[in-house]
Amino acid sequence: MINIRKPFLYLDRSVVLHCGTGVTKQSFAKDADINFIVAKAARTGSLVDPMSVARRQHTFMDVSMSGDYLSQMLRLKSIQDSFMELDSATRSRFGNSAELLLDFVHDPLNEDECIKLGLLPKKVMPIQPVVSSEVSAVLPVV
Repeated sequence: MINIRKPFLYLDRSVVLHCGTGVTKQSFAKDADINFIVAKAARTGSLVDPMSVARRQHTFMDVSMSGDYLSQMLRLKSIQDSFMELDSATRSRFGNSAELLLDFVHDPLNEDECIKLGLLPKKVMPIQPVVSSEVSAVLPVV
């Protein structure tokens, strides 16, 4: 007898994945349980990442002279844009980080290297006027 499959009759095909022993640490069960998280938030009044509290350091500084947030963000964007206009070899030398480039440029010991890379303009030696006694003897004193 021929077994004809009907169009809406699906065979039971199930996939079982055996991964071996799990790597879940049961010591973190309380940290991941939503009931404990909500209870702690109700008790303390805030939701705080438990890992960041130990590493958090408070910093107090006067930033009243630095301008507003928008102007600082625009300045940062301008720095990033200027950095991206540099050639790729120069950017890769500083690890594609504008911060490392600024640290390098602001170090006075790297001034010659910055001039060689084209990051700073060449030094122009000022022309000193030559005052000669012969010239002053010829000119009349007014």
